[in-house]
Amino acid sequence: MPNAISNLAESFEAFMAWLSANRAEELAALEHTVNGFEHWLRLEFWVWLLGEGIPQDEVGLEYRAELDEKGASLRPDKQKRIDLWVRAQSNKERYHYVEFKVVFPNANAGKMFRQAASDLWYLRHLDKSQLVASVSVVVIGRSVGDFVWERGRKAIVKGAE
Repeated sequence: MPNAISNLAESFEAFMAWLSANRAEELAALEHTVNGFEHWLRLEFWVWLLGEGIPQDEVGLEYRAELDEKGASLRPDKQKRIDLWVRAQSNKERYHYVEFKVVFPNANAGKMFRQAASDLWYLRHLDKSQLVASVSVVVIGRSVGDFVWERGRKAIVKGAE
């Protein structure tokens, strides 16, 4: 069993396949909770990572990371709260940092994409002391049309620059 992960995207894809196969009923019910879904998803991913053999001291939730000078200049606390972190397998000294956003087909979709862009911008401005292997904003949604996704994707890319 691994004690760290090398590719966050592959790990999340495997998690989503597991989730779809094993928790389909919960997924369907959670669609109606709107904002609570995001918290459930990151907790479920954390538990899945532990079940995949990641030691508890190599993965965690709700971490406050120091920002570099540019990022810190825009935040009074000079920190970014991060949803999940996990040690990188390729370099045990470094970490993957992850933010989650869940988009629903309602009036808040644009807001969630803007928040994802802001999260990614701040993740790209973590201080060197945070030993970053990678940063990711995982955005998922259900019943969101192609136009909304494409517009949201562009907003994330533009906002993170």
